Amino acid sequence: MQGLFEEFIAELKTKDAAQIKKELKEMEEEDKAAEKDGVDGDRVADSATLDDEKIFDYVISNPPYQIKVADNQSPPIYHKFIDAAIDTGHNQVFIVKDNWAKAYNDSNNKLHKWRTDLLASHNVKQVDFHNEDLFPSVSVSTTVIVADQDYHKDLVIDGVSVPYPGLDDPVFKPYESIVRSKTRGCGSMGDRVINYRHYATNRQALRDAKASSGSGDMKMLCFVDKERTTITVSSESIVKPECKTLLESKYKVAFADIRPWQQNEKQWYYTLGAKEMPGEGFSMIVFDSAEEVDNYIKYINTKLWLYCCKMSKTSQTSRNGGLQFIPDLGDYTSNNPDINWDNPLDPQLYNLFGLTEEEIAAIEG
Repeated sequence: MQGLFEEFIAELKTKDAAQIKKELKEMEEEDKAAEKDGVDGDRVADSATLDDEKIFDYVISNPPYQIKVADNQSPPIYHKFIDAAIDTGHNQVFIVKDNWAKAYNDSNNKLHKWRTDLLASHNVKQVDFHNEDLFPSVSVSTTVIVADQDYHKDLVIDGVSVPYPGLDDPVFKPYESIVRSKTRGCGSMGDRVINYRHYATNRQALRDAKASSGSGDMKMLCFVDKERTTITVSSESIVKPECKTLLESKYKVAFADIRPWQQNEKQWYYTLGAKEMPGEGFSMIVFDSAEEVDNYIKYINTKLWLYCCKMSKTSQTSRNGGLQFIPDLGDYTSNNPDINWDNPLDPQLYNLFGLTEEEIAAIEG
């Protein structure tokens, strides 16, 4: 079996994305044709001898997580294996990446739609996030999903029985769910994120400006030879006219990959002033003053900000998704009546959101 799998992967690597898509479409058509003839394609073995479509008592798997179809495209595929297992088995146990649990609602996010369909069935009985040691040699966050096609009760997450999530809700760890419920009234920092699609004419224009840098009216934070640096560019051809005032007058915090738990390894956020802008590899949050930027950086370095950011760590390269569960304090000036920016922030935030000692311990742990 291992040899056959290796041959299959080797064959895939010789094909481009168009070939793979074409062959997958042909396979789907063959399955549909087979179903019309009373046969369930390749998914059911010896179906003529079985009345029940579910031919397996248990399906247990750690399936391939994704497939590379282009240099910068590796879409997830593990959810397709789970669908096939649900079609053919009564019980399922899967070890998969955890990005399905908190995939944010986006028109291009297939895992969000898949999670919605999965929760609609109410067949998932257990989700285990205690998985740091499952694959110690690989830096991949995983979950264990246990499903039973006859199960229609509460969901057990990390050993705690919780009400079933709503169809559009993420699957949180128990304390994450409590903290989220207490902080969500403030709104989301994800709603304030701006990326190049909002302010730049297009990605290629940003790249062209980087290649011809040297003079102009704007400083641009970008990647040059895989290093982050600031260059001088002309905004005339790269900035949308309606956004020029914003970039010229506002102060910004720019994000690369949102990974604050790796902050000792590399810098992941940058502060930008007036007439400074991020390039295509960054997103930003804008403020009216340098004071607000300074105070927001203080907020970024709180344990509550980090904890809420980790809730969505599976969306860390999607900047608005990566900040979706972080409460927006709204006013980052000295006029905020709830926050004294000169004092330690975490105790003030715990009090502001009414967090208990147990919830604080979970955050600080």
